Amino acid sequence: MPEEIFALTSFRTLVLSVEGNLKDLEQIFKCIESNANHLSKTSLDIRNFDCQSKERLSFIQKLLSSRVHILRLEGRIGVELGAISESITEIHLNGSQLENDPMKKLEVLPKLRILVLEIEAYTGNKMHCSKLGFPELRSLKLSKLYNLKAWNVEDRSMLKLSTLEIQNCRRMKMLPEGLESIHTLSKLKISMMPKGFQDRLRMVDGKGGEDLRKINPKCTIEFGSDDPWPEYTTDSAQRPDTCAACGSTSQTYWRFYCNFKQNSSFGETITDFPSSSSTETRDFASSSVTTK
Repeated sequence: MPEEIFALTSFRTLVLSVEGNLKDLEQIFKCIESNANHLSKTSLDIRNFDCQSKERLSFIQKLLSSRVHILRLEGRIGVELGAISESITEIHLNGSQLENDPMKKLEVLPKLRILVLEIEAYTGNKMHCSKLGFPELRSLKLSKLYNLKAWNVEDRSMLKLSTLEIQNCRRMKMLPEGLESIHTLSKLKISMMPKGFQDRLRMVDGKGGEDLRKINPKCTIEFGSDDPWPEYTTDSAQRPDTCAACGSTSQTYWRFYCNFKQNSSFGETITDFPSSSSTETRDFASSSVTTK
C-alpha cells in the first residue's frame, strides 16, 4: 500500500479494503487517528487477519475502540470483544470464533444499525439480547453459527429492527420469544435451516406454524430455494433411513446439507457415530464413499 496515502491530511471519507498485514493496518490506524476531527465516514474491510499473537489481538482491540464507522473483519479474535467505539454503525464479523456471547458488548452501541455474525463468528451455544438493547439496529444476520442452540430475546429489544436473516444455524430449533414486540420487523429470511425450524413458520392444512405468533402479522417470511438441513440429532433412532436428495442409506448423510442434486462437491469426515467403528468421507458430486 503506497505510504503517500497516509501522508495526506483532512480526509472526510476513508474507505479501504486490505489483507491482514499488520504493518499496513498500523499505518491505517495512524491515519484514522490523525484525521479524527475531519472524518465523517471510515469504512474498513479487513480480510484474513487472525489474532494468533498478543500483538495482533491488541491491534484489533485498539481498532475497535477507534473512530471507525463500518467494519468488516474476517479472522479469529478469540475469547471476546473488547471495548467498541460508540461511533460504529455497521459490523460484520466473519470467523471470529468468539467464545463469549458478543451481544453483551454490541447491544449497548447507540448507533449500530447493521450487524452480521457469520461463519462461526460466535462458537457458544447460547445468545442473549437484553431489554432495550440495540436501540438503532435495523438489520441482523446470523449465518453459520453452528453451535448456537438457544437465542433469548427479551421484550423490547431491537425495537427498530426491520430485517432478520437466519441462515444455516442448524442446531436452532425455533425462533426466540420476544420478537413479537418488534413491530418494525418487515422481513424474515430463512435459509438452510432444519426442516423442524422451517415447519414452525409454515401452516399446512392447519398444522405447524407454531412460531408465527412470535412475529408481527405484517412481516414477510422468505424461505431460501435450498432444501432444508436434516434435523441435527445424535440419536440413531431418530435418523431418517434414506437421503431424499441422493438416495444414500449411509448414516453419515444426515450431517450434511446434501448438494448432490446441484452436482456440487461437498464432503466431510464423520468420526463420532456410536453405531459405527469406521470413518467415512462422502463426496456427493461423485456419490463415492471411502471407508477407512
